Amino acid sequence: MALTTSTASVILAATTFLIQKAPFNEAGHMANVVGYGPGFYLWIASISVIFVTSVLSTTLWKAKRSIGPTPLDRNV
Repeated sequence: MALTTSTASVILAATTFLIQKAPFNEAGHMANVVGYGPGFYLWIASISVIFVTSVLSTTLWKAKRSIGPTPLDRNV
C-alpha cells in the first residue's frame, strides 16, 4: 500500500511541471510561471525520498522472506 500511494504522489507531483499559469490575485488574474524556488525542489525531493524508501522497503522485505528466518528471528 505504501508503494502504491508513494507512486501516485510522485506522478501527481510531476504534473506540477506542466502548470504554465497560476492564480495571481483574488480577481482571477493569472500569472505565468517563470521558475520554481528552492521550496518546490525540496518538496519534490521529499516525495522522491518517500518513494525510494517504499521501493527499498518492499524489495528488501520480499528478499528477506525468500531467504527465510535468521537464527535471531526464532524463539529459542
